[in-house]
Order: sequence, then structure tokens, then C-alpha cells
Amino acid sequence: MHLSGKGISDFLLYRLQLHTSFICKLAIDEVPVQRGCIYISMPRLHLLVKNDQILLGRGPKENRWKPSIGVLFRSAAVAYNSRCIGIILTGLLDDGTAGMYAIMIPSRVT
Repeated sequence: MHLSGKGISDFLLYRLQLHTSFICKLAIDEVPVQRGCIYISMPRLHLLVKNDQILLGRGPKENRWKPSIGVLFRSAAVAYNSRCIGIILTGLLDDGTAGMYAIMIPSRVT
């Protein structure tokens, strides 16, 4: 979820935790991905996964956003291949479209 470049990660984490039994955490660079956790990226950092670890990226905005769900979905498609699902709850324009396509057809990810 990207509302602005301001730090709403703590607020989002708190609000989300009220509605799930999963553990909600702020994403930390190079920490192993844990089953049953929801990771929230910090503002202005892309959230990626590689080798079962969380990576925080400082690359350029994608579709005018950073973090971008497309970046996360593409990295997850490469990392987990057919063991990956993607869910987009809200959005505008085509943010997440290419990443979701990579999840749906993982063999086409390069």
C-alpha cells in the first residue's frame, strides 16, 4: 500500500494486525522470510525476495511508486516459481500488472 512518501508503515502494521492471525512485521533487509508473516515495506524502499530472504531496494520508482508491488511480485515469481500467489486488493493504472503476469506465467520471467 502506498499512500505517500511519508512513514505510515507503523500505522498500517498496527491496523492490519488487528484483523489477522498472521504476524505483521516491518520488512528488514536480509532477514529470512518466515511462514505466517506479513511484511510491510518502509516508504521509498522496494520490497523484494531472493534466496528466501527479504531485500530492500533503493532502485527507481516503478509506475510512479516506490515501493511498487510489481517489483515484489516479479522477485517472488523468480524466487518461488509455481509456489507463489499474488493478490492485489486495490490500485490504479497498471501498477502490479507486469508482476502479476510474472506470477501467473513464471516460466516467462527472466
